[in-house]
Amino acid sequence: MGPSSNQQNDYFAKAIEAARRPSDMLIFILTLAALLAIFILVAVLSNPIIIWIVLGLLALSLLLVRLDQTWFINNAVKLDGSPYTYIDDVIREVSANLGVSNVSVFTIRDTKEPIMVIGHFNRYGVVFDAEFMEVLDQDEARAIIAREIAQIKYKSAELNAFIIPLSEKLKLLGLGAFIKFTFGFWSRRAEETSNRLALLYVRDPHLLIKALIKSKIGKQFTELFDENILLAQGQNQHTILQKLSEVLNSESSLLAQTKEILEYAHEQGIASPPAQDTQTSPVQ
Repeated sequence: MGPSSNQQNDYFAKAIEAARRPSDMLIFILTLAALLAIFILVAVLSNPIIIWIVLGLLALSLLLVRLDQTWFINNAVKLDGSPYTYIDDVIREVSANLGVSNVSVFTIRDTKEPIMVIGHFNRYGVVFDAEFMEVLDQDEARAIIAREIAQIKYKSAELNAFIIPLSEKLKLLGLGAFIKFTFGFWSRRAEETSNRLALLYVRDPHLLIKALIKSKIGKQFTELFDENILLAQGQNQHTILQKLSEVLNSESSLLAQTKEILEYAHEQGIASPPAQDTQTSPVQ
């Protein structure tokens, strides 16, 4: 007999709190405060006209980001109730278990990321690249969707939905690169937190890592790679270069995410189960 509804609700509530780290939001606030302090310092020391130009560029870039999101959705196909019923079912299942509402699923070809979240103010869309969606089985979809819904739950999705595109728009004088660098410390931690909740959701580190590998290299070669091969590959790389490459990007590398997932799985006493149904079930 499977776990009761109350047991599942209790498990997911505890999982959300276990994976949540208040320091994530603290780092975001400190980053934002540091950027504001730098801006105020520049405002005091420079010509006011320059400040108004920067503010104008910032406002324009934010508007362009929002317009890009609207254009993106208008060119995507909404899958709610479509023949891809398992995707719709998984979205509704994970959203309900993690206490997130008003989430739709869209697909479009040739996106920058294989899966992303667009939206804010409690209306969100999980957007799949069409080719990526085709290579996932249902359990892998559950793992990767849990990761995205976790970002909505912890409010990092809507922040990243503006910060990352904003850094691409503001390329003037390296301003975009600076924004990407400064918020990268928070963004990588938020990503790690989402991976933690996704792991607690599916309780199978191999499944989550396999889905992440597919997001990077597709299906054709996925069966040739697993976490052990990735870890062995990492041992042959220079540690200093690894750390520098991580710091200069807004997301962690596949190798870094693999290490974090396995470490958290060990901390939580979670091991990859033998071939079996990986539907969600609380630990007894």
